[in-house]
Amino acid sequence: MADFKDMTGWREELEAWRLTDGYKKNQEWYYSVCEDLVPVSYLIELVDLLLRNDECLGAYKEVEAWESEKLRTNDNNRDDYPGFALSTLSEFKNWYLFQKSLRPNQPAFRRAMDLAELIRNGEISAAQSPGAIEYLKQNHGDRFIDFER
Repeated sequence: MADFKDMTGWREELEAWRLTDGYKKNQEWYYSVCEDLVPVSYLIELVDLLLRNDECLGAYKEVEAWESEKLRTNDNNRDDYPGFALSTLSEFKNWYLFQKSLRPNQPAFRRAMDLAELIRNGEISAAQSPGAIEYLKQNHGDRFIDFER
């Protein structure tokens, strides 16, 4: 398992895991929608990691620049969609979930990805802030998140 203090090699570690028999035998379980509540501490940790990783920060900047340009030009037919940047963020999330032995199709993790973007944009001060917890609660948190853990 990777050390969250040093996240170098996270992509390679994720790819190596995907080649294991354990992953191959459990893909149906791994990619099925999970109804379990996720501890809020996991979401906060994921947000903090996303915002500490240079590759993820670069991906967020690329997506934000693309969205800003799209709004500025009012061009909904742009063909330069930042797919690699979005893939980077999704893959990093999957790497984190692999580290925690969690399934990726848990709606709570989409909220964590959105929260990281709100913090990057300055709309919420920090992942541990009351505003972050309130955001999670207001966005279907009661259905997906365990706020006691």
